[in-house]
Formats: sequence, C-alpha cells, structure tokens
Amino acid sequence: MKETKERATILKKFNIYSALGIQELWCHRKGAIKVHVLQKDGGYLRHAKSSIFPFLPMEEIERFLKLRGSMSETRLMKSFRGWVREHLKSPATPGAGRA
Repeated sequence: MKETKERATILKKFNIYSALGIQELWCHRKGAIKVHVLQKDGGYLRHAKSSIFPFLPMEEIERFLKLRGSMSETRLMKSFRGWVREHLKSPATPGAGRA
C-alpha cells in the first residue's frame, strides 16, 4: 500500500514537472540516481546517463552523495569541485587568454 501511494505521488510530481517543461529529472533513491528525460509526448523515460550532462558519470555523483555526513558540506563541495576539475577538463577554447 505504501509503495503504491509513493508511486502515485511521484507520478503526480512528474506530471507537474512535465507541464513546467523540466527537461530532465534526477531521482536519488536507495543510493542510486535514476535519470528521467522528458519525451515529446510529455512523459519521462529513464536513461542511463544525463542528456544535459552526458560527460558526468552518475556513479561519481552517487559516490559523493554517499560521503554526506562523513565530512562538512564545504569540504564535500571542495572535494567534488576538485574531482570535476581533474576529470572533466574542457578542451581549450580557441583564442582564450588573448587580449
């Protein structure tokens, strides 16, 4: 019964997000992130990775989420930013650094 009620609540929220045009939803449950991408028909379809951040491994986000409570939020955010800088370096922008 409880699971059915939770499912109905989630579906109602998805309908609201769809009406607002929210392109992608990330749901964190039981230690895992599920990515749902808005379809043309207004429904959401689960995807293995983000369509907005395709370069971002969900496993890494999950790993950082598991660290909550084991360190301060500031330290956790600094650690995450460091990981992003180290692993997700963007290619040099042409003309960058020129005056």
